[in-house]
Amino acid sequence: MHFYCYSHNNAAFILKHCCSTVSTKPGQCSLSTSIGHMNSSSMKNRKSTTKSDFIDLDDFTATSQFPDKWCMFGGVQLYDFRKDMLSPNSSAWLDDAIISAFQNNLKKQYPKMGSLQSPIMATKMALKAQQGEFVQILNINWLAVSSPLNHSETIINVYNSLHMTLPGAAKKIIASLCQHRSSTIKVLYHDVQWQSGSNDCGVFAIAFATAVCEGKNPAAVVFDQSNMRAHLLKSVEMRHLSSFPERCIKRRIKPPHMEHLKLYCSCQLPDDGNLIIKCINVENGTMLHA
Repeated sequence: MHFYCYSHNNAAFILKHCCSTVSTKPGQCSLSTSIGHMNSSSMKNRKSTTKSDFIDLDDFTATSQFPDKWCMFGGVQLYDFRKDMLSPNSSAWLDDAIISAFQNNLKKQYPKMGSLQSPIMATKMALKAQQGEFVQILNINWLAVSSPLNHSETIINVYNSLHMTLPGAAKKIIASLCQHRSSTIKVLYHDVQWQSGSNDCGVFAIAFATAVCEGKNPAAVVFDQSNMRAHLLKSVEMRHLSSFPERCIKRRIKPPHMEHLKLYCSCQLPDDGNLIIKCINVENGTMLHA
């Protein structure tokens, strides 16, 4: 768990960083526990500073309230409760840490594939724009998007096991990935497999992203949903993500639903319904509409 701590006018302002990457069980790690650490005598004696001090609370070992470490996967430290998330009988939603770990592992296995950036960066509109082929998992009920290589027009393929259209926030994220390619993005909603229940969207998103990396069409695959979490668990233990288990069913591929996303302004973002006068380049390099 990470926090940024700022000292200002003798008061501590704690900004939780990457909060969605942390899932806890009752009695393990909570915000009050973390604040307790930061209110220790060592924190009281800190000098005031205008710069942020990065505190990695995962390094605190003095308390038994922190969960036990499981393993490192994709450069991400996973804990025992995340192992429980991947158990075959689990109905827990996958969190940012698990998605990041599997995306990092895919990036290692397929180094020529673009994006596969942290989903937290997506929510902060901080993804790096891509010029070539890429695949990315987004935290919009967990779905995967991809863009083909060397196409005459900008195309975004959407693979969503809940078959929902993209909200405005997701469209902005997609536009930021494709900045300066063209003034219009063709969004294709593919008729992928519907998930059973409402808790496996993250599992399917990883499966779709893996299929894209393998050169498969995710819409043509029928995954064996009952064994998908067990496959993820085995992949962590083997430190390698292979093809997901499939059912021996030939799937009829339907034409995707199409939406044209028009981009505006120098920031090349879609219309979100707000009045746009001009773009202002603020200090941190991001663009804001005024």
